[in-house]
Amino acid sequence: MPDAFEPWPTGTSVTTRTKGLRLHARRYGDGPATVLLLHGLASESRELGALPTVLAEAGYTVLTPDLRGHGRSQGRRGRLDPEAIREDLDAWKAWAANRDAPVRAIGGHSLGGVWALANAPRFKAKAVLALCSPASITHQLNAVEQLAYRAGGGLQKLAQRVGYDHLAVPY
Repeated sequence: MPDAFEPWPTGTSVTTRTKGLRLHARRYGDGPATVLLLHGLASESRELGALPTVLAEAGYTVLTPDLRGHGRSQGRRGRLDPEAIREDLDAWKAWAANRDAPVRAIGGHSLGGVWALANAPRFKAKAVLALCSPASITHQLNAVEQLAYRAGGGLQKLAQRVGYDHLAVPY
């Protein structure tokens, strides 16, 4: 495992395509089975810290995609559509199967954990890992951060009401 003061390895950059969009992921390790790890809301694959490295060192291929519209993946920014997520996950499932390292486990952090739980039956996953945040993030945020989070949410709702639903306000 890397020293606590060194940056975590970034993995190898890989891509696949679905619906004409380029999707990006980071791949760690080269084991016979793939663990698919999903990031949370308004985040990207780097959010998962050391977990991909640890699993790769245990002998797995670990794939950490940037979900559509997040990180380096194409798509409308800040949107998480359940059908689009399923399409993306199917594309990564096929990517892993084509490399003889089928997805055997799926997991994620925060909203990624929810996506993992929701999609585990479709993957016939042998293991599911859901690292979910507490019921309310307000305990983790100071007053200024809470205000900024609420303002971002309010701006997103306002943009939708006035016809700018294509505009994604990250918050």
